[in-house]
Amino acid sequence: MKGFECSKSSFSRIFSNRTYIGKVWVSGEGQPDYYVDGRHEAIVSEAVFFQVQDVLFWKEASKHN
Repeated sequence: MKGFECSKSSFSRIFSNRTYIGKVWVSGEGQPDYYVDGRHEAIVSEAVFFQVQDVLFWKEASKHN
């Protein structure tokens, strides 16, 4: 099985935007903003998305120690 090539900036964009896990940002007047399930199909699973978030968070946190 062959993967796909992806630049660092594309990787960063995919794993910092919940749209890629099928979510849509909703801004309500006078109500808190939140994410809902979109009508589009996710191209990244939520599990992988949040695993990457954890890695990126700890990588960034270790730079400041």
